Amino acid sequence: MHRALRQTVRSAVLATAAALIAAPALMAQIPGMPLYTNPRYGSGVRVHADLGNSSEPSIAHQTLQAGVSMALGPVGFSASLGSTTENLTSLNTCTTHPTADCSRKKLSAAALGQFRVLGDGNSEVTVAIFGGLATDLSMTDAVDCGQYTGIAATVCNIDKKNNSAKRLTIPVGASVSAHIPLLITSVNVWAAPRYSFNTMMNCPDGASCGSNGGDIRFAVGADMPILGLFALRAAYDMGKVGGQSANFFGLGGSIGFGGVH
Repeated sequence: MHRALRQTVRSAVLATAAALIAAPALMAQIPGMPLYTNPRYGSGVRVHADLGNSSEPSIAHQTLQAGVSMALGPVGFSASLGSTTENLTSLNTCTTHPTADCSRKKLSAAALGQFRVLGDGNSEVTVAIFGGLATDLSMTDAVDCGQYTGIAATVCNIDKKNNSAKRLTIPVGASVSAHIPLLITSVNVWAAPRYSFNTMMNCPDGASCGSNGGDIRFAVGADMPILGLFALRAAYDMGKVGGQSANFFGLGGSIGFGGVH
């Protein structure tokens, strides 16, 4: 009787876990965060951090991202990691004591490359083309299921298998900026239309990962350098994600050498 009871409990736990963790990520782009693509940059290395939010009440989440950017001549590159503040507060718990709900907690990793085709880091008007990629990372991706035994190990392995699907987003576009001198500083304003290709990878056998497609988006922003070492920035990103309207506003800053004039 005890064996039958244990088997019943085991089956119920596994069924519940499978139902909870079957849904793939909605999007790979760092949610609630604009894509910063100011083309007026100079050679240097900078570390940045940004706070973003969505103007859509249905998906409103505060988002944090941090990363590094570097430039050499006309070539610029940046890499960022971010997620909603809600997900970030669960990071430590999901790493040490993963549950089925942790598979729904996503981080996003993004990289962007730019090539300036007009002007330089000191020009009044600059133009660049850009391309990048972003993907989502489940908080259980880094968990070693071998540290668990019994039902916990089984649930962990099911979680990893059913949440192996990743959405890859590839934005391509162009950006233009204008330099506006002020009394004691200056502001660089910029605008950037882009098209984002979306595709799914690593879909579990027999699972529906969603459809491929693309979205047209447009971003505007402004950067303000301070003493050549610090810089403040803001951006508004508008358009559709998966066919639904989603607009993002972000504020942030950076510190480093070069990169912003």
